[in-house]
Amino acid sequence: MKLFCRKVLFFVVLLSSITFFIIFFLNKIIQDNRYYKLSPHTKYLFVGSSFVSCSIRDSEIDGAVNLALAGESFFYSYTKIKKIIDVNPELKYIFLDYSNFKLTKIMDRFIWTDMYLSTQYLRYAPLIENREKLAVLGENPLGFLSIQPIIARDNIGFLKWGGTFYPSYKYWGGYDEFHFSKTDSLIRANHQAKATQQDIFEVGSVNLEYLVKIKEVCVEKGVNLILFRTPTHALDPYRANEEFLQTYRKENLSDITFLDFQDFPLENKEFLDLDHLNYLGATKFSSFLSSLIKDSLWIVDDNQEYIERNIRAQRMK
Repeated sequence: MKLFCRKVLFFVVLLSSITFFIIFFLNKIIQDNRYYKLSPHTKYLFVGSSFVSCSIRDSEIDGAVNLALAGESFFYSYTKIKKIIDVNPELKYIFLDYSNFKLTKIMDRFIWTDMYLSTQYLRYAPLIENREKLAVLGENPLGFLSIQPIIARDNIGFLKWGGTFYPSYKYWGGYDEFHFSKTDSLIRANHQAKATQQDIFEVGSVNLEYLVKIKEVCVEKGVNLILFRTPTHALDPYRANEEFLQTYRKENLSDITFLDFQDFPLENKEFLDLDHLNYLGATKFSSFLSSLIKDSLWIVDDNQEYIERNIRAQRMK
């Protein structure tokens, strides 16, 4: 019996070692810079979660590419941004969402729970550094180990079918278009009361650590990081942690430009729900943002006053 157990253990260790070697070898191939080149016309990269993917119609903004992905934490945005700016030195502006919800503890769970390992980790697996791998392994060892064969399969698929742009193959994000609105029904159902105090006020420490790392890598590479907040409905329950959002920014990100569009004027029918825009809202907001980008609003003295002055003009239309 002992001999049998030893043989089984030896077989498991051997198979695991072979699997990890294959993954390591394939990852090295997939990391090649030629698979991550953006169009040379790209001036502005938009990165973040569904707040950005639902709000930025990049077709409305000359030179813009939206690579935001629903549910994406700063943990994964860090890996994405680091690779993109390494490969595309001509890229000088990255817009990253900085919103009330993104600062909550919920975003930590978006890093390592089973659902997000399969929807997020797998997209960036070949580029994730050892420190981040160990963090995920420590939080969810079974989930981490179970997706390793899928990583190998995906990498083989990319190479087998002659892929040229890995972010497209694994879908690193883009504009999400919705032609309906749930806003009125959510308000009638008093949906804003359903977010718990713990959800709203508990801070996501791990996720925020990677927001600071994004800042550091952008500074190191000479890329202008611009934090921005997309429009949300006045009844969005996560607005309640506004004090922490502003305090954290002043203490940790005061040297980074922050553009706040939270109160951009929209009707209920232009929201998808209380914190996302639908097609109507995204079209209006993207067109407005495009006009400000043409004026290089981030270098305007007191850029927030400039934004608010333009918002007031928008309300008068």
